[in-house]
Amino acid sequence: MNKFSEKGISAQGDSNSKKETKDDFFPPKEDRINLKEVAELFGATPQTVINWKKKNLIPFYQINKFSRPFYSRSQLIKLASKNQHLIKH
Repeated sequence: MNKFSEKGISAQGDSNSKKETKDDFFPPKEDRINLKEVAELFGATPQTVINWKKKNLIPFYQINKFSRPFYSRSQLIKLASKNQHLIKH
């Protein structure tokens, strides 16, 4: 079993395998938050969040280079629990 078959994606693309869609890649809409909400979640400024994004310190999603990035609240909560230094008390 390879890493693709574990996710239900066939290397040969057989008809029985589940096709991956954009909805499978992006977090559910109710889990998506914007830049300002991330800043509030971490007690940081929006500019700090932008800096973290540029340094790849936090996960984010972007449709294309012209769209605004969005974030997964659940992924950020997991990240924060493992990286307490990112949270300002």
